Amino acid sequence: MNKITTPLLLIAAVGVIGTAQAQNAKPAAETITMNKQMTREELRACMKLQDDIKTAAASIEADKAKLQEDKLKLTGGGNSEQLKALKADMEAKLAEAKALDEASADHAKRVEAWNAEWKEAQESTMRSAEKKRKDLESERKEMDSRMRKLQGERDARIAAYNAAAERYKALAGTGSADAVAWNKRNEALADRGDELLEMRSTYSADCANRKFDERDEQAIKKGK
Repeated sequence: MNKITTPLLLIAAVGVIGTAQAQNAKPAAETITMNKQMTREELRACMKLQDDIKTAAASIEADKAKLQEDKLKLTGGGNSEQLKALKADMEAKLAEAKALDEASADHAKRVEAWNAEWKEAQESTMRSAEKKRKDLESERKEMDSRMRKLQGERDARIAAYNAAAERYKALAGTGSADAVAWNKRNEALADRGDELLEMRSTYSADCANRKFDERDEQAIKKGK
């Protein structure tokens, strides 16, 4: 999985990896469900996954804030004009990568809307439903193409960001034991961001827009 690696002195890049997200996870459009009603066990699994996503997201945000705090203690801000210029270039490229994540998130929303329209067309008995399904199939191909394009652009921008980060890292120096430890923590946090993205993608593909029996939901909440 192509990811952003953030050296010491950089703003933690987990936001890029875990935003949206679209991203390297497979878009929901690629796994179209027929929206059959979930069994109680399927609903239980989806409810647990939703809780796990909330817990993981909150934990990542808290640890990201602590990393930022520790980074400032380690670096003292970096007063070199050259360092400032390299940092500005790096952060500009990070912003460009994040912009692609936002575009991917917008695309994911369109995927969700597509799933809802597909479900409606599948259940419809109207004569126009067949044409609607064909139109949706055609649109799906366009969405797949759009996702591949977004992924290619994102990979290019991440590569540009990583190159800028390496230039900054080379000048700033990150050889101290504390700096090495910080970088390891940051890399671990980035991996957790990727895992959160995968969890969200799984929920979108397997749980979103699925019917369920409210009696099953209440039973699960009661521990049954």
